Amino acid sequence: MERRLAAVLIADVVGYSRMSEIDEARTRLLFHSDLRELFEPRTAQHHGRLVKTMGDGVLVEFHSVVDALHCAVELQQEKARRNAALPPEQRMVFRIGVNLGDIIVEGDDIHGDGVNIADRMQVLAEPGGIAISGTTYDHVKSKLAIGYRALGEQKVKSISEPIRVYRVVLDPVTEGKISGARRDRQSGAVHVAAIGIATLLFAGLTWWQPWQPGGDASVVSSDTRPSLVVLPFDNLSTDTEQGYLADGLTEDLTTELARIPGLFVISRNAAFTFKDKPRLPSDVSTQLGVRYILEGSLRRTGGQMRINAKLIDSMTNGNIWAERFDGEWKAVFELQDRMVGEVATALKLRLVTSEQTAVAGGTTNPAAYEAYLLGRELELREKPEDWIEAVKYYEQALAHDNAFGNAAAALAWMYREAHWTEARSKLLGVSQDEARSRANAYFAQAAKNPSPAYYRLLAGRLNMMQKSDEAIVAASRAIALDASDPSNYESLSMAMITAGSRMGSTILMPQHVSIPLGRAGATSLPDSPTSRRTVTRKLSSPSKRSVRN
Repeated sequence: MERRLAAVLIADVVGYSRMSEIDEARTRLLFHSDLRELFEPRTAQHHGRLVKTMGDGVLVEFHSVVDALHCAVELQQEKARRNAALPPEQRMVFRIGVNLGDIIVEGDDIHGDGVNIADRMQVLAEPGGIAISGTTYDHVKSKLAIGYRALGEQKVKSISEPIRVYRVVLDPVTEGKISGARRDRQSGAVHVAAIGIATLLFAGLTWWQPWQPGGDASVVSSDTRPSLVVLPFDNLSTDTEQGYLADGLTEDLTTELARIPGLFVISRNAAFTFKDKPRLPSDVSTQLGVRYILEGSLRRTGGQMRINAKLIDSMTNGNIWAERFDGEWKAVFELQDRMVGEVATALKLRLVTSEQTAVAGGTTNPAAYEAYLLGRELELREKPEDWIEAVKYYEQALAHDNAFGNAAAALAWMYREAHWTEARSKLLGVSQDEARSRANAYFAQAAKNPSPAYYRLLAGRLNMMQKSDEAIVAASRAIALDASDPSNYESLSMAMITAGSRMGSTILMPQHVSIPLGRAGATSLPDSPTSRRTVTRKLSSPSKRSVRN
């Protein structure tokens, strides 16, 4: 295995799925035309190597980071000139990310953190724009006739340390200039744009941002509810690979506690930035803007399980509740319910008892639950070989419980991505047409036991059909079932953007959403471009958070 330092450029088409839905053949023709007439000659001119295409993405390697950024600038400037002469339906717009970092070379392919960070930069770029990492900026800041806008340090997916991010300002007048970092830095880079838009649209949604580092203290104080974060539980099992059990427990507790009226619970995304890191209660409280901290550990030996948990008041650094739960793995749900109840009692709050929200899309079968957690763990690794195994585990989960809506939604998502990406369909051993057929079948199965993930998929489909009002209802259903998941708010924000001025004042705050949660009748898979992630064509399951809800 060879490692080397390299500059990596990743480009991705904005709204590719929407364009393909309208005319797939023409969209592929436009992409390959840009590849042949624009990317290939510009890459060669700047001494780069076109490594591969990834569906609607392009991966390029350069020896010089100056050459990489120079190429990116010329690509976007030339693309803007070409688009100006085209009708809107024929304009293909790219986001580009550039990073200088360590890569792993295997044959003609490259991967590793250097590539992953470049892709995270692409996600943070504006349509038609360029985003670069701090290592890139340090080497190019005075080399090109462009300016920069600092976004500050961003916590991005699969990278342990925050990354400095800059957006390129293409106006030559700004040469060498840099504007200040935004104050409201987001903890989850994947959701930066959507969460920011949702916050602006929800004038009353001030409670959404208390945990953001560097946030305004007045935002924290404006919400008088008790605030809580469930930190990632430690895996104390002798088998270190059983960390997925501890992660699943953490996520489920976050979801269940978020349903307690009068309690504000920090999202799973923000909480997991503290995973495997030393943490003092005072530091957690300061960075996330919470008073109460729930932390603990899980140990599983065979069929037996022990959960230790404690609730900390950050104002005193003292424990206000601590307990040990012993039992058999098959009783995992009962143990979780006991924990939620005791935490609620310690905070003198009342549990929601709605039967609908307690079972939506979930399972009471421990074997199905464990298979689902294994599938999700493999899927989140974002390695192609792991996705094949993830599908198998999700299918096992459905075999144990064919009413497990979350597992069906996860499979619908994975096969939907395989339908849009030939390399993904080949990886899973199916044709793209067969992938679509399977995706629709699993989507129809998920509709029988709707979960938040299902409603996000449904919202995407309705958006593509220009039924934005109905998409808003679907996304609101997801929030009603799981108010702690940022993906639900991203889905709602995209629906609201599509609705535009017709939105009016009819959208209710999440804690007041009152929408029938009956079975939806949709039977075909939503084709939404809003949730695609990561360099290998972005397979981040919409069901990766809420398991039992």
